[in-house]
Amino acid sequence: MWSKGVRMISNFSRKLTQFYQIAIILILFCALGMLFYFWKMGLIDGSRGKELYQASYVIDTYDNKEVFTEVKNLVWAENPKLALERLNLIEKELNSVNAQIPIKSYNEFKEDIQKLKTSIANLISFSKVDKVIDVFREKMDKFYVYVQQNQWRTLTRMSDRVFSQISGHINKSQLNDLTQAIERDFQTMLKVTNNSILARKDKSEISSRISHLMIEVDMLKKYTD
Repeated sequence: MWSKGVRMISNFSRKLTQFYQIAIILILFCALGMLFYFWKMGLIDGSRGKELYQASYVIDTYDNKEVFTEVKNLVWAENPKLALERLNLIEKELNSVNAQIPIKSYNEFKEDIQKLKTSIANLISFSKVDKVIDVFREKMDKFYVYVQQNQWRTLTRMSDRVFSQISGHINKSQLNDLTQAIERDFQTMLKVTNNSILARKDKSEISSRISHLMIEVDMLKKYTD
């Protein structure tokens, strides 16, 4: 009976020892796995950790959208060269972030950035909006004098209307609405002229002058596009 009890205690002790040995091995594997994970993430490697911290800082900076607002403001200020330089810097910084923390949607983002860079680069070839509007005002003034001298009341009245739209400061955010309104007015002028009893020579001259005026309007439309 005593020997049987001893064997039971011995078996229990052996099983307990095996359990602790297995538990220690499992804990060791878990510890090694965690060490490998943190090493891979750069939390153990000092240089890697610094890179991740810098990437996190860049992401936080870009998350508030102020960086892209700066690019937009430069475009509205008609400084596309500086806007393009800023956008190139943004792309470089975000390339660095993606190298540290790869994101699946980054390729799509790169395509959008390239489209934006192309649009901004196209603006470099455009004249300043204020300069285009000044040229348009000069042409419109000559057209106004022309129709007024000929006492064409409808055209004179509509010319006044166009002048009122281009007087004072032009808000570039409303440039699209402005060009559409002026284009509608010119189309109405042409329709009124063609349906009038004016001589063919006068109709041709009015049409030619309005077509000449549309050059600047078309330039402004392309700029807003």
